[in-house]
Amino acid sequence: MRKVLEEKEKVLLVDPRNRCYLVTLKKDGRFHSTSGFISHNQIISQEEGIILKSSLGIPFLAVRPTLADYILKLP
Repeated sequence: MRKVLEEKEKVLLVDPRNRCYLVTLKKDGRFHSTSGFISHNQIISQEEGIILKSSLGIPFLAVRPTLADYILKLP
């Protein structure tokens, strides 16, 4: 059973070119990239694994990050 993504939770957004973006969800927040933007409100209260379209129509997969994802995104 998939869990619902909530505010203040980290989510990994994956684009069609397999680029990964680690984002902390905030009410009324936005994720911006060269592929357009996605409102955090579109993600909050949705099940993980959802596919969202950016403002330019580019699909993004929203999943919970694994430990390996966190390590790869360390500064």
